[in-house]
Amino acid sequence: MARRPRTLVILSYGLGWDSTAILVRWLLDPSSRDFDLRDLIVVTAMTGDEFKSMGVLVEKYILPLMRAHGVRFVQVARGGASTRAGVTILDDSRSPTKVYLDGVYKLSDEMLESATVPQFGGARLCSQKQKGVPLDFIIDKLTKGKPFRHVMGFNADELNRVARDASYSTVTRKSEYPLVTWGWGRAKLSEYVRESLGVEWEKSCCTFCPFAGSCKAEKMEALTSRYTAEPEAAVLALTIERRSLAMNVRQPLFAKTSLFDVLAQTDPALVALFEKDWNSAKAWSL
Repeated sequence: MARRPRTLVILSYGLGWDSTAILVRWLLDPSSRDFDLRDLIVVTAMTGDEFKSMGVLVEKYILPLMRAHGVRFVQVARGGASTRAGVTILDDSRSPTKVYLDGVYKLSDEMLESATVPQFGGARLCSQKQKGVPLDFIIDKLTKGKPFRHVMGFNADELNRVARDASYSTVTRKSEYPLVTWGWGRAKLSEYVRESLGVEWEKSCCTFCPFAGSCKAEKMEALTSRYTAEPEAAVLALTIERRSLAMNVRQPLFAKTSLFDVLAQTDPALVALFEKDWNSAKAWSL
């Protein structure tokens, strides 16, 4: 592929299937990109609440590739509850060895302190706070007002999302969607990652995310199927939900049902673990 004039290329790396497929292909197949890797910066905003297995995958399969090609990887996170806390740069390296999944101020910290759950109505403020704000900060810092190419991991099955994101392009921000250009939907990109890395990748999401699938059944399955391996994540999600319900009985984790009710049917052992943890608290107050 013919090289373009040198411009900074920013890849928003969400750790999941889509952006992983882009990054892996760029590194393994130089003909798939029209820029030099020295002009690429991969940026990730850590919510603090990803499944631990996600960090294991990235550290085992992606970081070695980035180190081998000298790709710059910048990890950032929300610095605190207040906007005055700013954004923390967790790591900035061309030889990254660790994924800082814990971030600084976790989304779960806010949910527990506010006694609420991620809201279904309107914009997903949780994502804006935990990802949008830190990413905007670091991108502004890296680009310094100069034109840049912003690469997003929307695939060919997500043209509505592509259209919405493209509307945010500016004179300096040129948004690009390689998966759409390649004609790769979820099935194709999943196959590519699986064959290239020899592993089944996972969906990136918070351990209590109610938006993790395209339908009600998928949302529940995306979470509950991973709780067996990480029971502490189930306890955290159930704790967030119970605090929310204590303040508003109409605020379970899912729009029309609670995670508690789902797990009571599918994995009573996790519910028992949560109840033990909940009852171990010495006192509660409002």
